[in-house]
Amino acid sequence: MVRKKRVLTEEDMKTRAFTLAEAGQYLSLTRKTLLKMCNDGTIKAVKLGNDWRISKAELDRLLAGE
Repeated sequence: MVRKKRVLTEEDMKTRAFTLAEAGQYLSLTRKTLLKMCNDGTIKAVKLGNDWRISKAELDRLLAGE
């Protein structure tokens, strides 16, 4: 069975949750820095198992300097 790759829409990108690696690329920060920010509450994130998820809205808030 061949799986089709899902194409993300504009709405998907607004509500998407990023992994630390993806968020690091988006913000040009290291995973270690993001992990510290998640642990001290600078970034609002959700921990799922051993990984964190951060919403795009939260990343955009950080970029805006809020």
